[in-house]
This record gives sequence, C-alpha cells and structure tokens, in this order.
Amino acid sequence: MLEAPNGLADETACGAVVVSIDVTLNDEFTDTLENELMTGLPKRRHSLRLFLAPALMAMAWIAVASGPVETLAVDYPPAYPTPTPAASPTPTPTPTAAPMSIRVGTRTSATLGTYLVDPNGLTLYTLSADPANGSTCIGQCATFWPPLILAQGGTVTAGSGVNGSVGTFGRSDGSTQVSHDGRALYFFGGDAASGDTNGEGIVSFGGTWHVARPTAVSAPAQACLRIVGGTWNPPGNDNHPPALNAESVKIKNVCTTTKSLTGWRMLDYRAAHVYRFPTGFSIRPGVTVTLFSGRGSRTTTHLYWGRTSGEVWGNAFPERAYLRDATGKTVSTFTLYPY
Repeated sequence: MLEAPNGLADETACGAVVVSIDVTLNDEFTDTLENELMTGLPKRRHSLRLFLAPALMAMAWIAVASGPVETLAVDYPPAYPTPTPAASPTPTPTPTAAPMSIRVGTRTSATLGTYLVDPNGLTLYTLSADPANGSTCIGQCATFWPPLILAQGGTVTAGSGVNGSVGTFGRSDGSTQVSHDGRALYFFGGDAASGDTNGEGIVSFGGTWHVARPTAVSAPAQACLRIVGGTWNPPGNDNHPPALNAESVKIKNVCTTTKSLTGWRMLDYRAAHVYRFPTGFSIRPGVTVTLFSGRGSRTTTHLYWGRTSGEVWGNAFPERAYLRDATGKTVSTFTLYPY
C-alpha cells in the first residue's frame, strides 16, 4: 500500500523557514505500485510488465538505500520596513530687503494723465479711506496692495514733476511707508510691468484706489449711477442656463433724480463683453437695477444680456465691471474679489 508522508513540519527560527518530509518505500509498496500500474492494461500489452518491472525495482531499491529525505531549509532575510524617503524641505522665500533710498518719479499716459511711479517705473496708488500720514491697509489688504516701504533710516526724494512733499510714516507692523502730501503710497498686485495701471478705480478694502497724482487733487464728484455688487460665480456651470441666468451685476441710482442710461454701456475686463443699455431706459432715485447675463423679459428693475451660453464675468483675477456713460467716460468700477 502507499503510505502518506509521515513527517511534515513548518519551523521558523531567526527568519528561517524549514520544511521536513520523510518518505519510506518498502517491498510491499513497490509490489503494490507495480500491480496498480499494470491493472487495466490490455492483455496484448501485458508484456510491458517485463519491461517495467526491472525499472520499478531499481527505483525502490534506490529509495530504500537513500533513506529518509534530508531536511530542506531555506533562509530568508529578516523583513524590515521599507524606509520612507525624507520629504524635501519646503523652500522658504527670502524676503526682499527694503531699499535705503527711494526716488519717487512720474509717468504720463493718454488716459490717466500724469501719475506717480517708483524708481522702477511701477505705478503707485492711494486709498481714499486712508487718513493723513496713516494707513488702513493691513493684513490681507497689504497682500494685494503692497505698501511702498523704505528701510529704517533711509531717505526718500521727489523726482522731476513731483509737486508737494514726499515723506514717511510708521506702519502698525513697525515698517516705514512712503507718502506723498501725507497720502500713503502703494503698489497693486495686479500690475506686472512699468505702465500697468490695472488698479485704477477699484473699490475694495473700505475705499477706492486711484493712481497717485503728483499734485494734490480734489476728490471727484460721486457719480449718481454706481455698480454696487452682483453675482459673478453662481452655483453650477455659469456657461449655461440656469446658472447663466443667475450671473448678474447691479447698478444703483444714489441720487435724488431719475437718471437715463441711453447710450451707456457695461463692460467686463478688457471689454471682452459689452452690454448697451436700451434707448430710453432710466433708473429712478434709490432704485437698484440688476443686469443678468442670460435671457428674460425686461422690467424697470431687470435687464438681460441675452446670452444663451458662455459666461460674461470671469471667476478670478483680474475680472471686474466698468460702467461707462454716453461719452465713454468710466463712472463706476467694481470687483467682487478682495483686491
């Protein structure tokens, strides 16, 4: 008979896996194996017994002579956790040191006239909400509108064409900011090169931003029609209805008389989209009119751009709205973004 292996063991020691198998073949086994192999063979093939018998006997004697199968041991190296690569250190930006001297100059454009610039030609701005020799622009405001900073003990001078006086004052964070005629001077984060004036007319952080003038100028008369808000990024895909119909901008008449918008226009940044107000349309005192980007029926307080696809207002910097009168003059600018 055929006996099952009489030894099977798994052993682990110091990372080794050991498998032991002992097989013993005896005469009874070889006779049984021969009989089972030959069972069922046709008689005409029975002569094969004479051929297989010697081979089977030889295999049996070899197995008996060799004795039990030797133990097989396979050593595996101990498992160690894969080392985690060290994270690359986050680079720390090197702050730009404030200059020891600053010369404030001027630049002239066809649309804005003459305004102040720094030594590199970058446009300088003022904030209408600032007090004399002080700044209300701190925290996030100073991120979008960086102040013109001078190193402690530094000097500031006025270049050709700069009237009035230049000076400095201490900010709440201990730095020294440059001023002109007591007005704090700032850069705009949206300007990238000399001659950029993208910050002109922006209403944010409690006031209106204007390019800094080389001479003191009186505040312009407030326009009766102003952009007072809107919905520039409604829920959903505002390139298609219904979200497109929710995209809007609001205009309010803050004066005490009715104002006509005949010939007026609403524009987005770079005038990529232009809306012309209907002839004869007017806004009564204190009334707010909403201009929607999609389609709808016009009323005294609702106007529609008439678009069936494609947003009007972008959802990121530097998008903003411009309201221009019949002569092409910009009377109101508004942005929903914190710059």
